[in-house]
Amino acid sequence: MRQKRDHAEWRLQRQVAEYLRLALPELAWWTSIDHGADLRDGSRIDRARRGMTPGTPDIVIILPTDGRALWIELKAGDGTLSHEQRQVRVALRRAGCPYTVARTLLDVEDFLRGYVELRAKVA
Repeated sequence: MRQKRDHAEWRLQRQVAEYLRLALPELAWWTSIDHGADLRDGSRIDRARRGMTPGTPDIVIILPTDGRALWIELKAGDGTLSHEQRQVRVALRRAGCPYTVARTLLDVEDFLRGYVELRAKVA
């Protein structure tokens, strides 16, 4: 079941990536954070030693207007936040960072509209 949900989240992540390329202002910067890498290339402990914080959201967007970081955690279907993801959500919000959990492309668009003028709409 986990593998099936991951594939659904990866599909959503690809859709969101394409949308962000089209919709964000030219000077906005964003990246997706690949949590789905095969563990054969490094254990969780090694990732932590290299500075990867468990629970880090899937996407971060830096706005050109004020350098604000927007954080998006993608969840497919009825996926829920892990304990680490809930802790990171609290930490980011305490730091004043906008954060959302998005299950659809429309969720992403709705979140972004609160912070930036978009160049494209979800069809």
